[in-house]
This record gives sequence, C-alpha cells and structure tokens, in this order.
Amino acid sequence: MSVNVSIDKKNKMFHCNSCGTNFQIDEEPQNHIVNNYFYSHDSEDNQNKIDKRIKSADYYMIKLKNYDRARDIFESITDDAPDDYRGWWGLIRVDNYNLNSRRAFEHGLDPHEYEEDTEYFNYIAITAPKPVVQKLRALWDAYLRRYDKFALGEKLEELQSRLDELDKQIEKSQEDMKKATYDHSVYYVKTVSLAAAGIAMLMILADHGSRGICF
Repeated sequence: MSVNVSIDKKNKMFHCNSCGTNFQIDEEPQNHIVNNYFYSHDSEDNQNKIDKRIKSADYYMIKLKNYDRARDIFESITDDAPDDYRGWWGLIRVDNYNLNSRRAFEHGLDPHEYEEDTEYFNYIAITAPKPVVQKLRALWDAYLRRYDKFALGEKLEELQSRLDELDKQIEKSQEDMKKATYDHSVYYVKTVSLAAAGIAMLMILADHGSRGICF
C-alpha cells in the first residue's frame, strides 16, 4: 500500500494527503512513528479486504447457494487471517449448508460426526471474544437440536411407512387364507356329496339286484 505523505521537518509534522490528518513527529523515534502509521493504514486496508471477502462468501452461500465457491473464499480467509474467527465460523456454516438441518440430513451429513467442526470451534475459542464464542456455540447447539428433531421425525415416518406396508401384507395373507379355507370347504362338500350320491346309487343297484334274484 502506498500513502501520499508530506513531511514538515521544521515543524516536526507530517501530513497525510490521503485523509488530511497532521501528525506530530517525536524527536528520536521518527521512523518508528511513521512506520506505525503505515502499519495502521495497512492493517485497516487488510481488514477492509477481509470484510469484503466475508461479504462475498456469505452472498455465494446464502443467495446463490454456491457452497463450494463460498468454502473456497472462507478457506482463503483462514489462510490469510487465521486470527479472524469469522473465517472459521464461515467454514462451519458452509459445511452444514448454512446450518440448514433438512438440507444437511438430505445430503447424508451427520454434524455429530463431523470432526472438522470441532477443530474449527477450537480455533474460534482462541480467536474470538468470549461473548462471541458463547453466542456461536448457542447457534451451533440449536442447529444440532433441529437436526436431531428432523432426523428423528424422518426415521419415525419411515418406520410408520414400513408398519403400514406390513399391515397390508398381513391383511392380504389373511384374505388368501380365508379364500383357501373357503375353497377347501367347497371341495370337501362336493366330495362328500359325490360320495353320498355314489353310495345311494350302489344301494339302489343292490336293491334292484336283490329283487331280480327273487324273481
């Protein structure tokens, strides 16, 4: 970064032509003060760049649903500014579809088993103020509860569907058994009727035969 500075050695001042501010130069550590000034401006410029990249990553993730591109940006932020917790939190969000429990479940993701999230949270605990850490932890825990509730609901729905299918199979089996029993009964009745008819016919023939002998 280049800064346009005018130095007034006589009055021991230097003037920033970029922001219009005058600064007093000490007797001895002149270079130290000037260098600190440059460092301050560089830090502010870098912070602005990080802010813009985070905003860009959020847009890719939230608006465009381009999670791969968002992750690339968040990863670059953690590389360039590992002391900025927002990069680590961004990775957690993007890896969990911006904490969307339904989408995570549908893509087969179980956040309880995602070890990288634990690692990222450790970095957040180091780089973020304690109130921020507590707030992000609360958001993460709420997401896990939503995930568990949704996953349980889906499993119960799947179980109920299987039970319904089993009931249909049992009902069909019972109907088949009733039909088989009915068919067997009909067959039995027909068989007995035919047997009775045969016996009756034999008796009639026997009776006629006896009469013939008498003649």
